[in-house]
Amino acid sequence: MSTAVLPRASAFRAAAAEHPARKPLAAAATLALLAGGLMFAALANQAGPPNLEVRGANATTAQAISDAIGARLQTSLFAVDLQAIEHALASLPWVAEADVWRRFPGTVVARVSEHRVVARWHDSRLISDQGVLFTPPDMDGVQRLPVLSGPDETSADVLGQFLVLEPAFAAVSNPLRALAIDARGSWTATLADGVQVHLGRRDIAARAQRLVQVAVPALDADWQRVASIDLRYSNGFAVAWRLPATTVEEP
Repeated sequence: MSTAVLPRASAFRAAAAEHPARKPLAAAATLALLAGGLMFAALANQAGPPNLEVRGANATTAQAISDAIGARLQTSLFAVDLQAIEHALASLPWVAEADVWRRFPGTVVARVSEHRVVARWHDSRLISDQGVLFTPPDMDGVQRLPVLSGPDETSADVLGQFLVLEPAFAAVSNPLRALAIDARGSWTATLADGVQVHLGRRDIAARAQRLVQVAVPALDADWQRVASIDLRYSNGFAVAWRLPATTVEEP
């Protein structure tokens, strides 16, 4: 004697056939859910434009968000184009990512993730910890950040080199103020006190360690007179001294 195995849906239909009383109950429940959903949708559509709740915006101003979204919220909650709002917010200079969703009964929630800035780039743009270059509406509040520079296509390399060198210079309480690479691939660092350090094109980290471990201790007594240090030598360094201040006497 063989036994037939019914799929789950077939078993459900068979069970329903054995218990006819369940059919009206299931139909009534389905109709109630549909009616409730239609009523909820109707109420949401009659409620007017939804409110906007923004999370995570610090550098991005409320005015910038309002200007970016424009008239996209001038509709019902169900008709709001969430993807269009996400794209509009992501186009703002400080915004790295945006996520938008509906919250019933009448709110659109937008969560933005802003760029975490590491430095200025050529003193007119900013560079994030992900190597993204962007131009903020203004440079207020970022003037104390270090300046990285070079051809735009080298921005990721310059950021990576800066993150490698920064701890070495911080160890001598003279942090990096600027780091630049020129068209030939030669690196120059500028310290917080204005001293320039020529690092050349190779062995950059090793040369930075030589500055910290050898040059800085050797020049400690005369450090105020140092204008630049050239580390492009196999085993040593060269120093350029600051010119003494000249006094012009009035006749």
